[in-house]
Amino acid sequence: MLDNNFSSSSHTFTDYQYRVLNRIQRELTQQKISQKKLGEACGLSQPSISKLLNGSSPLTLEFLYKVCDILNITMDSLLSTKDTLPDKMSVMDPNIQDIMHTNQNSFNDAIVSDPSLYPFKGILGTYQFYCNPTISSESKMLNGTLSFKPFTKNGKAYCHCELTLYTGKYDVNGEKEKKVYIGTMLISLPMQSCYCMLSCDESAEYVFLLFHHMFLIKSDLECRMVAVLTTSAGSHRRPTMEKAIISRAKLSQSDLKEIEGQLKMNCSNIKITKNDFEEHILKELPEDFTIPAYKEIYFIEESLIRSSSLSSEKQLELINKLRKYSIEKRYTKISTHADDILYNFITNKNRKMVASQKDSSNAQS
Repeated sequence: MLDNNFSSSSHTFTDYQYRVLNRIQRELTQQKISQKKLGEACGLSQPSISKLLNGSSPLTLEFLYKVCDILNITMDSLLSTKDTLPDKMSVMDPNIQDIMHTNQNSFNDAIVSDPSLYPFKGILGTYQFYCNPTISSESKMLNGTLSFKPFTKNGKAYCHCELTLYTGKYDVNGEKEKKVYIGTMLISLPMQSCYCMLSCDESAEYVFLLFHHMFLIKSDLECRMVAVLTTSAGSHRRPTMEKAIISRAKLSQSDLKEIEGQLKMNCSNIKITKNDFEEHILKELPEDFTIPAYKEIYFIEESLIRSSSLSSEKQLELINKLRKYSIEKRYTKISTHADDILYNFITNKNRKMVASQKDSSNAQS
């Protein structure tokens, strides 16, 4: 669970903001840096920096990031929810090599790993997890759970991640087969992103999850679209990119049917066949709606639907339906053919270059 300090009336968001401001003021005093110098370093005028430091103007992520860089302090320390801190918030490089199985042990201080800090507020807990299978012959959506919990190792706090994914198959005992991936989550404040790196020891497999981060004040994160980087489950193991849905609430089959199109590799310009368009979409559109078409494919820009005369509820329903019937794939795979094409292109280019250099050398001699 998150730091219980946030649940008490004496620790409102305003209190928290002033606690952060007091830490900045303390560091300025200890390092003998004036507000004017801080403002110049941040590219802000004296009135602007004064309003930020006295709480008149809301703190921005960009400002906090610059302050940490100028004062040489960690974002973790500055944004801590704890009442007491060391006299000096010196830069520390948390080593999570043994957790993430990586040899990278130096992190920018704008990357937050301690789940007791404010950026994690509203994110911890358990979510339902939904994604498409990466085998082309299978179409039934996979499901599981994704949990984020505080974890301490060697005196350091981390956000422990656990993804349990049911494969849609059953073992010899009739039990659902599942894969369990374990890892940790980091939050990059400048990138406004949550990064999860997980591994499954049983299959010697890694999975990377990435989703957008936002600061939550009074509510919990309800759901997110997640980018997934994994390896295909078929006989040909290939790098694969797909989307997933995480939701605190369990989604019914009818819910999943309605939003399954969000898992396709769509962009905002949705492509749909003429037959599917006429069967599922045409009757839903306003009479004055213009659709660009190329042969048997229609191109529909989402923004046009959002700005149409349809009600917001109808717009959402129509966009979900468009994505569902779009011609885009459920995932993108780097196939063997893609590697072969790249290899042949580069080797042919190199051979031509060598031959050209040889001809040039012979001509000069």
